[in-house]
Amino acid sequence: MSPDASLGGSETATSAESTESTKPTQSAAPATAMSVVTVAGVDVDGTTVSVSGFVSGVVESDGVCTFILTSTVDGATVTRENDGAADAANTTCGTVQLPITEFTRGTWTVELDYSSGQATTTSETVELEIP
Repeated sequence: MSPDASLGGSETATSAESTESTKPTQSAAPATAMSVVTVAGVDVDGTTVSVSGFVSGVVESDGVCTFILTSTVDGATVTRENDGAADAANTTCGTVQLPITEFTRGTWTVELDYSSGQATTTSETVELEIP
C-alpha cells in the first residue's frame, strides 16, 4: 500500500511541477510588446501622406500611438498622436492622414512609438519617399 501511495504522490507532484513550469512561459510571452508601421506612403491623389500601424503583444485601449516622421534631408519632424484601440489580437493605432504640404521633397523616416501603463515600445524605422 505504501508503494502505491508514494507513486500516486509523485505523479501528482510531477503534474503540478510541469503545470507550474508552463505558466510563467505563457504569461511572459504577452508582456513583450512590439510596434509595427504597416503603411507609410503618399496617397494616390498626391495630397495626403498616410501612416498606420499596430502593437503586438498587448491588447488594450488606453495607450497612445505616436507617429514620428523625420526628414533625412533637413531633420524636420512631423508628429501625430492617435489613441490605441484593442482589437481581437493586438492594439491598433489606426490610420493617420497628413497634408502633403507639411513635408518637403525627399526621403523621410517613419517610426511608431507606443506608450501605456502596460507597455512602451518603438518600431523599426520605415522609409517614405515624398515626391
